[in-house]
Amino acid sequence: MDCRKIAEVLGPVVLGMHRPRLDQVMSEAVARVIVHEWVHIATQNPGHAREGVAKSSFSVFDLLAEDEAVRRDPRVLRRTRD
Repeated sequence: MDCRKIAEVLGPVVLGMHRPRLDQVMSEAVARVIVHEWVHIATQNPGHAREGVAKSSFSVFDLLAEDEAVRRDPRVLRRTRD
């Protein structure tokens, strides 16, 4: 797992965040990637799916799919679409 790559994907979203929120967002994104890798181990399948946690790559929307603020209002990620 490459935390720098995760931070790169989150970059536009985390600019200006206070440290506690930044830590929370990064933790959620890292957890998503860990679950992805665990699926490979648990299933002994190196393949990827088209959707969900088994996708081959994640967007910022995927990384923060379970974030409470994002679930309440997905527009908080709007900056990443520009």
